[in-house]
Amino acid sequence: MIGENDTHKYISILEISNQLARILIPATVYLCIILVTGVIGNIIVLIVYGFRVRKTAYTILILILAALDLITCLFGVPYHILSVVHPLMFVWNGFCKSVSFILRLTTMSSALVVNVIAYDRYRKICRPFQRQLSLTHIKIASFVVITVSVILSTPVLIMYGSTAGETDIANLTGTVCFISQEFSGTLFHQTYSGLIFLLFIVLLIFMISMYINVGRRILRLRAFTHKPEISATETVLKESRDLNTMNMPQQKTQRDESETHISMAPKRQNQDICYHSSANSATSQDKPDCDTTVDISNKDKDEITNELVDQNIQLDSCSSISKTTSIIVESDFRIQNDSKYSNTNLETRKLKKRLRVTLMLFVITTVFIISFLPYLTTAIVGSLNSEIWKKMSDAELVIYGLLQRTYLISV
Repeated sequence: MIGENDTHKYISILEISNQLARILIPATVYLCIILVTGVIGNIIVLIVYGFRVRKTAYTILILILAALDLITCLFGVPYHILSVVHPLMFVWNGFCKSVSFILRLTTMSSALVVNVIAYDRYRKICRPFQRQLSLTHIKIASFVVITVSVILSTPVLIMYGSTAGETDIANLTGTVCFISQEFSGTLFHQTYSGLIFLLFIVLLIFMISMYINVGRRILRLRAFTHKPEISATETVLKESRDLNTMNMPQQKTQRDESETHISMAPKRQNQDICYHSSANSATSQDKPDCDTTVDISNKDKDEITNELVDQNIQLDSCSSISKTTSIIVESDFRIQNDSKYSNTNLETRKLKKRLRVTLMLFVITTVFIISFLPYLTTAIVGSLNSEIWKKMSDAELVIYGLLQRTYLISV
């Protein structure tokens, strides 16, 4: 790093700034890659989820997150490129304040939106039969997120700006976009930094707790994904066999009862004999009479024989009707089973889609957390000790510059 022993090498702050820029070339390349991929990727997400996907709670949240990331790419990444190309020559005070505010606003909003996504996934997976987040809820949540983020980002407009950057070389002082010297190390500055860090920890704990419950539920669902289908199939086959078994004795019993119900009963004086087949009689002409009484009083032998033959024909017709009815009932039962299979397949497809969406959003959340934590840590350390970079070697300075901008990975 540049120190007092290098005074004879540098005669102006511009030369020192250029030397730092050469050291930070890896950071410049990294930022250029983030800029290109971030802009293209977020525009594609906005087009797909904005015009080609049905609007749901999670798609609206994805659109909001993509819009915030696109704003970060368009304003934040050029600001960071400018800060590493001219590390000690950042003389644009208004640009410094406005971009610092926009970056804090978008990062805070993204952190809150990711938590809303985690809560939505928790409701979808762990509480699927309870009330879910609607589009109205998402609109309200978005308004609250933006409002809270604006409130938390407002102090940046006051504290940040183009301020003097010491170089440890006499009479050579640069200009950097950072916390003004009048606020650096004050109680207000430390309180604000501590509040932001505490908020991040709370949001991190909330996200982790939500996804732990979601992960447990997903493992449980995957363990029983195939078991209910097998059980349902075995149950349907068993019920079908039981139905066929029940129909056979019923048909046999009807025939036996019709045959054995015919009896002869004596009358008072003339000892008339009547054959009774049932207590009720059918009156329809189109349907066979399955319950009839044969009266053979005052009839000769031939007439009695003919009536008994007709009665047996009617009993055979009744047996055929019983078989037809059994077939119709069994067909209706099979149709119901097919409907059950269709509903089960539909629910399975919905569950798989929900799990895929949850996995995608979990990856987004994980990347956000991993990328944001180093940035937040270095930002707090740097705000508490603004001259920490002066004691670093060239390699350490490159690493420090990259860690300060790791949150851009998530955009």
